[in-house]
Amino acid sequence: MIKSSVFEVDGTQYETSSYPGTLSLTLLARLTKIAGKPLAALLGEDDGKKKGKSILEADAGSTIKAAITALVDNFDAETVAPLVKDLLCTTVMKETGSNTELSKGFDIVFAGRIGHMFKVLTKVLLFQYGDFFGGLAVAGEALNAKVPRVIKAR
Repeated sequence: MIKSSVFEVDGTQYETSSYPGTLSLTLLARLTKIAGKPLAALLGEDDGKKKGKSILEADAGSTIKAAITALVDNFDAETVAPLVKDLLCTTVMKETGSNTELSKGFDIVFAGRIGHMFKVLTKVLLFQYGDFFGGLAVAGEALNAKVPRVIKAR
């Protein structure tokens, strides 16, 4: 069942719709390829041997922070930019009288606003994968304020 969520970031309103099942799995696989090793390290896994909690039991705040940090650490235009655009493919920026699809207006909407883009991406990831990452949705609001600091620290 396709659901939608309206949210606001820095005074701008957005609406995102749930990914269809196949797209959701495809994007999760691509995200995991980039963020998988940092998430495994966070959870205490070493050579496939579990030392800590499973990803479903992990602290939600630590999990999303590790995923965003992994995106930044592995920032490769050939991999990360298309992935971020694809992760935002069902999201629109709501404007008076019209909506801007982020898949089409990405470069204009986020020009000079990379921190803002990562805040929007965090909200979208919380909506799309919050149930997979356990308590992720609960911790998401507190993390939005921290995302720009993670990026600026690099």
